[in-house]
Amino acid sequence: MKIFNLLGVADGLGGIAQLSELALLPEVVDPAHIAVGSPTFSSLELGSVGGAKIGVWEMTPGTVTDTEVDELFIVVDGEAEVEFIGSGDTMNLRVGSLGQFSAGAQTRWTVTRTLRKLYLTTE
Repeated sequence: MKIFNLLGVADGLGGIAQLSELALLPEVVDPAHIAVGSPTFSSLELGSVGGAKIGVWEMTPGTVTDTEVDELFIVVDGEAEVEFIGSGDTMNLRVGSLGQFSAGAQTRWTVTRTLRKLYLTTE
């Protein structure tokens, strides 16, 4: 099964990309979600498999609020703390962190070093 052809590999045998070097596309975020600083956001959807989307997302330092979707992710660069609004529970993210969100979770992201993650969502 072919998942995606990120590198334009014509023979269908595969390829490799450095996640830290992929050029991402800027995202527009509602200013009402920005709590501290002037963070910027970018992403790149790589493809899909079985109805799930696969991509890369990045946020520069700052604090924002978000409503999550069902997501599994791994941090490939940076550091952040994610607080679950209401419960006060937190996730401390760094390179190699594997995390999961449930749809509807209300979160507050505080990024201290530009965070990049590879994600799989089922939205």
